[in-house]
Amino acid sequence: MVQGLARLGSRLGLRVAASDAAELTRLVKPGSVFLSSGDRHDYEAGPLPFGMDRLSLSKLCVAWKWQARPLHPVRSLEDGLGTVWLLQASQPPPEQVLSYRGNRVVIAQVIKKVVPEASAATVIGHSATMALCKMESALDKQVDPWLKVDPWMSGNVVPPAPQGPLVSKHLQQIEERIEQKVLAKVAHSGQDEDFDMDSGTTTTTSTAKFDALEAQFHQLAAKHQALESKLDESVQRSDAQVSQLQHQVAAQFEAQRGEMQGLFTSQMSQIEALLSKKARLE
Repeated sequence: MVQGLARLGSRLGLRVAASDAAELTRLVKPGSVFLSSGDRHDYEAGPLPFGMDRLSLSKLCVAWKWQARPLHPVRSLEDGLGTVWLLQASQPPPEQVLSYRGNRVVIAQVIKKVVPEASAATVIGHSATMALCKMESALDKQVDPWLKVDPWMSGNVVPPAPQGPLVSKHLQQIEERIEQKVLAKVAHSGQDEDFDMDSGTTTTTSTAKFDALEAQFHQLAAKHQALESKLDESVQRSDAQVSQLQHQVAAQFEAQRGEMQGLFTSQMSQIEALLSKKARLE
């Protein structure tokens, strides 16, 4: 049945006809599972007992008359029902539900999700902008396309300067306004000053304001001193009241202590008298 040898990297094999592949596999590798070439599907089988290995599961598949290759356990079921195994086969199982030691084993095909290929990103924009963004040659890659055609170039245009007579007229108006404001302030400050003919000195209203502020300061200082003296007096009174209360509390405590001592002494004397009378009667 062998028609030749085959090698794939470090793996060696035998070249045979497709019809003789199963028989040759049984002779060369007894006990192994042979899967025919073509499409192969994945299946999940469970629940299966804990501790089952590939060899036991392969024998179980032969007993079910199903050519399947066990791969590995997938997950464990809740409540200790067992495990779920992943198998690979070229043909579907004879039945969806098979029995093993009185238990039912469900076999379901694993459907692989096909991930759609990511489509190329679509750029939406004006035709002129798209043309600027495209780089058709290596020369264009070295040169910034926005330097060739800049749509905002008009923003850098300097507006023309106004004519000379208009600027001079505007400046003259500003100078007149500033001069009027300065003269008004000088006239207002001259009204606040009074000239004394006898002494030949100028007295302003600021001197009178300073005197009034000084008098207010002296009044506030006198009030502050009066408040401090009152506070001292109140503190002295409170200290005297506290000391008086301490003396009263101490006197009351001593009086209560004397009364308690007297009561204790009288009770002890009465107890001794009763005990002495009882001794005499005996």
